[in-house]
Amino acid sequence: VSLRCQCSRNERLGVLVLSLEEALFLVSELDVLVVEDECRMNVDEFWCRCCSLLPGFSKRYASYRHFRLLGWTVLPNAAIFGADFLLYDGHPDEVHAHYAVVLATKTQCWREVAL
Repeated sequence: VSLRCQCSRNERLGVLVLSLEEALFLVSELDVLVVEDECRMNVDEFWCRCCSLLPGFSKRYASYRHFRLLGWTVLPNAAIFGADFLLYDGHPDEVHAHYAVVLATKTQCWREVAL
């Protein structure tokens, strides 16, 4: 499986800004990122922190991970497009999104999802 990383770079600050989903994927699946908060966090500690910071994180991460493992480039901050994620078959600067993903529960009606 070919995995791609999509994150935003803030040239002005000289830092790489990752979403919680992107960071956890890099920690747990690829083992290429170290997360520290006074001391190094293991993947379980980071998972708990993510879940405490973002309601519904477990569902968001499961969806993000699913699409990444299928080979999609996943843009997790897609709220301005009315979606939870955008899926690209390439780099977002080079191609248009193929899909917009909206996370919903079985009990939600379409009106609730479409808002």
